[in-house]
Amino acid sequence: MLEPRVLAYADFVAWRPDGKQIKEIAVISGGPRESWVGKRLVIIGLESESRRELVGPEAGPVSPAWSADGARLAYAAGSRPDERRIWVVGADGSGRRQLTGDPQFRDEFPRWVRADRLLVVRVRHEAGGRQVGLWLIGLDGREERLVGEVGPLPAEYYGHIALGSDC
Repeated sequence: MLEPRVLAYADFVAWRPDGKQIKEIAVISGGPRESWVGKRLVIIGLESESRRELVGPEAGPVSPAWSADGARLAYAAGSRPDERRIWVVGADGSGRRQLTGDPQFRDEFPRWVRADRLLVVRVRHEAGGRQVGLWLIGLDGREERLVGEVGPLPAEYYGHIALGSDC
């Protein structure tokens, strides 16, 4: 019998912080090659082999990131890549809410900076290309601040932008 195999970007897997050992991971699973089609945010118990779906395929979740206490996950989601926004959900699936919503940006790769702040890559489409910046986003939904411009990308750029896990 063949066992299923998964190929994924490194930012499709997030190890839950525990302090001692890894017991759970958050994984983006399902769908075809396109990152916005048919994906689910799933928590997998490594010892128990349990599987909990937190976000279904209709949302198109990508880039999960655990909070330092392991109580919440931040992720980007949208039915199309240019509609991606940042969301937060409890590890038990409760309290799911959208943090960003500015239509001039595509929001990607959330990373926890503190318990109440996320560092987010925001891409703005402009004539002739795209502008990429790093933003601090507050969990209260009120604070958004540009930290720095990463630089422009040419309109024809097709590739993968990612933040390292040590951000």
